[in-house]
Amino acid sequence: MNHPIHLNHSLHLISPHGDYAPYICSTCGATVHKDCISLSRIIKSLWHHHPIFHNYFAVKNECGILECGICHEEVNKEHGKYCCSACKFIVHVKCVLEDKSWYYEIASKDAYEKFNENATLVDPTFLVIQENKLDENVINREIKHFSHEHNLVLYDEVRDVKCCDCCSLLIETSFYHCSKCDFHLHKSCAELPTKSQVWFSPLPFDLIPNRFFKCLACDSLHTGFAYNFNGSCWCVQCTERSLSYTSQAHKEHLLLFYNKYNGPCNACGNSIDNGEAYRCKSCNFNVHWTCTLLPQIARHKCDEHSLKLTYREVNDYSEYHSCDICEERRNPNIWFYHCALCDKSAHPKCVLGDYPFIKLGIRISSKTDHSHSLIPVQKVYLYPECSKCGQLCLDLALECAERRCSFIIHWRCSRLKDFIEDHSIVYLIGIKGTDDFFSGVF
Repeated sequence: MNHPIHLNHSLHLISPHGDYAPYICSTCGATVHKDCISLSRIIKSLWHHHPIFHNYFAVKNECGILECGICHEEVNKEHGKYCCSACKFIVHVKCVLEDKSWYYEIASKDAYEKFNENATLVDPTFLVIQENKLDENVINREIKHFSHEHNLVLYDEVRDVKCCDCCSLLIETSFYHCSKCDFHLHKSCAELPTKSQVWFSPLPFDLIPNRFFKCLACDSLHTGFAYNFNGSCWCVQCTERSLSYTSQAHKEHLLLFYNKYNGPCNACGNSIDNGEAYRCKSCNFNVHWTCTLLPQIARHKCDEHSLKLTYREVNDYSEYHSCDICEERRNPNIWFYHCALCDKSAHPKCVLGDYPFIKLGIRISSKTDHSHSLIPVQKVYLYPECSKCGQLCLDLALECAERRCSFIIHWRCSRLKDFIEDHSIVYLIGIKGTDDFFSGVF
């Protein structure tokens, strides 16, 4: 038979019987399994942004070791592989075809490009109300964002503690603000696209605002914006991750994504047990996927200033290697939060708690625990008793939004927690102080 993999000579089936009988070229000795002869010529894989082509023989103009873009082990030049010649991207056949949901077959590269020629054209998330021109730059000073009913104004200076209503993280740079509702968005969050083409999905994700959800990727509870795909939600931070990651803790080399890895994490010190990680193979530097999501800046009542994520201890005196919150020993070789002005350091867990991506003060319309809307709170000094279990509310709690109602319940005691964690149900939320908050389930 003639086949695209071997146009110079014909391939002959050694025996028509048996599943493992190969095709062999009697002229040059090339051997191909019966199953491999019918492999897709061109596929679009989640592991690469271009179509990749099946190639049975050595890659031209390549020297040295070829590394698989999925398992990061050596690819034998004399065996079949999928590759993108433009990017020098190459993967084992078994790795890229391991899961059928990771790829799809395409008829030709031209057909793929025609299908995706308008993929980058998305609806804008805001309308510009007022803009300022500074030299060649145009600054959108006032916008109407699709997530909010009022106009938002751009501010460059942060005068007090504010958290973003998209990602729930602290605001330290330029942000948009609604003076009527105390609604804030990082400038970068306000400019997020309505559709996001993430590397792990062949189809785009849709941006949905004002939600309470559990991220399918990092397994954390979030309030704010989510990227939705087929009823499952992903946080903004996770959808921004790619197959490579630049870490301030390891500036020497780029970290590559490993779908399954076993080894210690340089960020938290715990083991990565056959889990997703970013890794520098040459330096044996590894971090959990979830450790890359740690906020760069955080706040805690132990210090009046913001705490910065720090990657290594510069002080060699062992008496300094303790947490200023729990007062337990702290490993100086793993990441921690630090205030340089006050010389205070703390474990990430002690600073962030169990729910770092839940914004306090939002109004939740769920009626699972109480007839009124509830607000996530975390009391700092005065700890009321939980209306369900009677114990003090020392951690995250849900408090009634009505001033005349004294209802408060531990987050761990609430049915809303079980509902979201067990089923990843997404609830609409509103901003504290507004009467036109949303209700229902997505």
